[in-house]
Amino acid sequence: MWFKKISYGAASSVFSRKQNFPSFLRTVHPNKDVIEIICKLLEEFKWTWVAFLYIDDDYGRDGLDVFVKKIKDTKICMAFNYGLSNGTDYPKLFKEIKSLNVPKSFCSEDCPDGHKKKQEGFHKCCFSCTICPKETYLNSTDPYNCISCKETEWSPAGSTSCFERKQEYVPFNDPGAIGVMVGTLILLIFIAAISVLFALNYNTPVVKSAGGPMCFLILGCLSLCSISVFFYFGEPRVTFCVLRFVPFLLFYTVCLACFAVRSFQIVCIFKISAKFPNISRVWTKYHAHWIFIAAASFLQAILLITHFSLDPPKQFKDTFFSDRFILGCDFDKTLDDSLISIILAFILILLSFCFSYTGKNLPKNYNEAKAITFCMFLLILIWISFATFIKLFHGKSINVINASAVLLSLYSYLLGYFFPKCYIILFKPEKNTEQYFQDLIQCYTRSASSF
Repeated sequence: MWFKKISYGAASSVFSRKQNFPSFLRTVHPNKDVIEIICKLLEEFKWTWVAFLYIDDDYGRDGLDVFVKKIKDTKICMAFNYGLSNGTDYPKLFKEIKSLNVPKSFCSEDCPDGHKKKQEGFHKCCFSCTICPKETYLNSTDPYNCISCKETEWSPAGSTSCFERKQEYVPFNDPGAIGVMVGTLILLIFIAAISVLFALNYNTPVVKSAGGPMCFLILGCLSLCSISVFFYFGEPRVTFCVLRFVPFLLFYTVCLACFAVRSFQIVCIFKISAKFPNISRVWTKYHAHWIFIAAASFLQAILLITHFSLDPPKQFKDTFFSDRFILGCDFDKTLDDSLISIILAFILILLSFCFSYTGKNLPKNYNEAKAITFCMFLLILIWISFATFIKLFHGKSINVINASAVLLSLYSYLLGYFFPKCYIILFKPEKNTEQYFQDLIQCYTRSASSF
């Protein structure tokens, strides 16, 4: 049987252990409660550098132990502690304290805003300050770690909060977009005018030597290619991203296939037919030029439909600038997915260039080879320039540059191939006769046979 023991003065926390003192009760708060209140006062007034004085007996040492445990996970640093004996002369001690001029001392000053603390040594109040880098911020609840901003946010170095990034893309009312779209409308007007001019002069030697019905196929495909230009502006969505690439790659492939065929036909007429008449005869009999154009176009269509239907390009956020992100299409992904389609177009460019360059010394008025060579040269120059620009520049202007590259590559056909023929039809009609062409061909044949 246990007898209840009630105390009105014992405050040591040792007596709170019921396994050791099951029948002990008291009417005063234990040291634990008093120390807890003291710690809360220290935290409230932000007193982090303290000394602890206690009576050098079981009661005092118990208070010291409790205090050390309580401040373990806080910012409070106990710099000094001392046990006072019962024989201490307090009046003399207080007199000496009053006579002292105690200097203020801090292990470390508080860090500026946006700087995290890095503890140095044993004491928590001794630390160095490190500025939080950009794209991070310091939360007041955790002064020791910089927190990363979200993808849609940004912050300069030394921040205590993040800011929303601005969203940018090229709107339809942007001056650059308006300029490109006006250029596209002018292109369509030129294509319509050339089509009418060629239709009115369809049976003339200039139109026939330019390809006849193939000219209208090229002009029609150029106008369909221009559809892609308009989808480089406005907020990019999946549909916009697809229509930026598919019409241009598909119909431009048709144009390139036509030019490859035309350059081969020119070389075949003047270079191959004399040495290999069977090749020329088979090419003409089976309409191999239309078969080649259809095959190249069909292959490109299959490649584009496969890639863009299974894995269409998605909206991409360019975070090159810290305070904003540029909305666009994932160009690198589109480039990877369309690699085979681009290689096919590049092969057609090489074929056109090689065949046309072979026929560069043909009769003057039979200058399709030179015109095709010039077109291919302009085309290669335009896309090399574009590739250079996208490596050097960032921002929404890249979409304007891309649309301009598409537009200029369409203009290269008109400038290098169709405009010279329009000039002959309109201003040099004497050169647009069968007799004139026959005289030039005969002159070329005689000069070629003399070598």
